[in-house]
Amino acid sequence: MSVDKLPFKFFDSINLKLFACNQRVNLLPNLWCLCSDNLSPQILEISDQHVAFFVTLNSTTFAMSAVYASNCHISRRTLWHKISNNLSGSVLPWCIVGDFNAIQGAHEHAGRYNPNKLHMLEFSNFIDNNNLVDIPTKGNFFSWTNSRAGSELIERRLDRALCNPIWLSNTTNLQVSTLNRLRSDHFPILLNFCFFKSQHFSSFRFLGMWTKHDNCEEFIAKCWSVKIVGCPMLACIQSELIGNEGNRDLKAKEVEAQQDLEKFLTMEEEFWKDKARIKWHLEGDRNTSFFHKSAKIKLAKNTITHLKTSEGMIHDPDAMAAHAVDYFSNLFCFAGTSTQDLSMVDECIPNLVDSNMNNFLISIPSADEVKKVVFNLSKDSAPGPDGFGGVFYHTYWSIIKHEVIAAVTQFFTTGWILPKYNSNNIILLPKFKDADTMESFRPIALANFKFKIITKI
Repeated sequence: MSVDKLPFKFFDSINLKLFACNQRVNLLPNLWCLCSDNLSPQILEISDQHVAFFVTLNSTTFAMSAVYASNCHISRRTLWHKISNNLSGSVLPWCIVGDFNAIQGAHEHAGRYNPNKLHMLEFSNFIDNNNLVDIPTKGNFFSWTNSRAGSELIERRLDRALCNPIWLSNTTNLQVSTLNRLRSDHFPILLNFCFFKSQHFSSFRFLGMWTKHDNCEEFIAKCWSVKIVGCPMLACIQSELIGNEGNRDLKAKEVEAQQDLEKFLTMEEEFWKDKARIKWHLEGDRNTSFFHKSAKIKLAKNTITHLKTSEGMIHDPDAMAAHAVDYFSNLFCFAGTSTQDLSMVDECIPNLVDSNMNNFLISIPSADEVKKVVFNLSKDSAPGPDGFGGVFYHTYWSIIKHEVIAAVTQFFTTGWILPKYNSNNIILLPKFKDADTMESFRPIALANFKFKIITKI
């Protein structure tokens, strides 16, 4: 369809303006680039298969490429080359979105005919050579169908959004989702993103990379030696370690230690491994970029960007947080008094534990038993609210063991526990893909490691 055939002031009626179309010689354009009236995109390149431009929004400049790739793989080679030239040397956040008419592998194809290996390899090489990230898409996995029945049906994931690492690092609430398909054989895709820093403040967390520092053990021993007035559980907390986290002497020594480049590259790799929560990596090669990219993709994939309620959709983070608290408060809180006869418990459950076995179960655990439990717990597990995970307890057990054993002994002696000692971080896990209601999330609790020791015993 030609732009000239649109009604007069059509774009004004939808508060948008047309700033570019692709050039297809004797064919009508099939890429129309529209934007708000208050934006002024600058064209970088226009071809028959893509439009590249950059725009400034809220003092942030970023680039995008709108793509409608050819059905001919030879013509697509030209497109891959043009986009690669656009990306080469660019320092801008860049996202490429549209119909690429290509798939990365057989997993993006469903149908009786096998996809061409060469075409898939060329597209995968284009993505890898430009260090692009395929942003996970919510909704229909296959974005195109030939709409035929039975064995003739073919479906493929042709539409997607790719971005460079700079885009991935500077955006929040990044999401790609498919919309309802009407007359087209493609599912439209919607890209949502924001270029601003999240107001969320991360809580303290002991990172595995800190154990690589020459002075870390000495620093922890010094902090741990500070005498705490109070019960053993309070002494176990050792809040001075957190308070002295920014110790200037340690920072100065860290700057001096940067001369040892190899060691700090390893520390950086450990840091992003912690962030990515990946338990395997390739030895003998630097995986820093891989772990960093994995952490950002995981964040984009797992972030809850909206929730569906009885009153409609909510997108504001504070409103979503309040809705989640209200939902689980109503779900787990009991209002009123119980009318059940608790004596039924004794009648229904047989008494299988004799006095000797009971005395054994409630006996005070020994130091060896506490140590065995500590080292049986995974050192790579996610920490609780206090930020100290298994790696801290495993690495510095010789320093902290007396306070930890005393705290555990106190619980089994008195049956009392310090307030917030058993606090948990609540994490929402989707029960299925594209979960968007509170009923479709399952809450799990990340407990403090020191409390896990007690529950394990």
